[in-house]
Parts: sequence; structure tokens; C-alpha cells
Amino acid sequence: AAALTVNGDSSSSSDPERLVLDRSAATASVSAGSIEDGTTANSGVITGVTAGAVSFSGLAQVDLLLGTGNDHIEIDTGRNGNLQNTTVSVDGGGGDDEITVLSIGRPLTKVIGGANEDTVIVVIDTFPLREQFTTLELTAETLIVDNSGNSGVGARPVAWTHKSSGELEA
Repeated sequence: AAALTVNGDSSSSSDPERLVLDRSAATASVSAGSIEDGTTANSGVITGVTAGAVSFSGLAQVDLLLGTGNDHIEIDTGRNGNLQNTTVSVDGGGGDDEITVLSIGRPLTKVIGGANEDTVIVVIDTFPLREQFTTLELTAETLIVDNSGNSGVGARPVAWTHKSSGELEA
């Protein structure tokens, strides 16, 4: 399958450029989709959602709209530190979706579960860093914080607190 590359002009602040990957009418599940930052500044790639990879750069916003299947998506947009100027939004649509968040870039990452029973899993492999996920905005029925990688020699225990404001604090 052919890959698609979308290049925007990140210097245009008066008319920000946006990519919308719309699968909202699809009934088939996405079984192993991902959205990751790329290897160069202000770039990223979406895989496992369409027949080929969708690479993008220089965009102010990227929206991924999923369909009615039970979708599985992984977000890793802060892995390389290269997606610092793009707002990323994932909308699960219908279905019982599972969205795993490994890392996030800036300025904002939005996760909207959509209809049915949706789960967001935030993976924190080590002791949580201050403001590590403050640019994550989410709406889902279930939130799981997976801190199981914080184990072994030198691991520090974490006391999690759910605040009345809705924040989860370590």
C-alpha cells in the first residue's frame, strides 16, 4: 500500500494547517494503530489506521477520528521530542476502544473515548516526572495508570492521589 505524506507550513499562524484522518464511518476495528512523532522537527506518522502510513510535518493540528469498531491505538508523540508544535486529537468514536499513551508532545494531546466503554492506559515506566502528562486532556470511562515498569533495584514507590479537581497526582 502506498504511503501518504502531508507537509504543512508551520509559519502560517493566521491560518493554521490541519490534517483530519476521518474513519468515523468505518465499522472495522483498528487493531494496532499508532500515532508517533517523527525523526525530524515538527513531524509525525500515523500507522495501522489506513492501508499505508500517513506522515506529516509542519501542521498545527492532527485529528484522528475512529469508527464504530473496538479500536486499539497507541500514542507516542513525545518519544523523540520532535512534535512540539502540533496539537494531536484522537476521537475513538463508537465501540469499546483502548487508547494507550506512552508519551505526548506539546502543545496539547486530546483523547476522546467516544460512545461505549473506552479505556485510556497511561504508561509511566519510571518514577513520574513533574508535569509529564499535563498537556494530556482526556475523556473516557476508564483511566488506567500503568506504572509497572517502575520496579526493580532503585525503583521508588509512588503514592497516587486523585484530587477533587479530577487530577491524578504522584
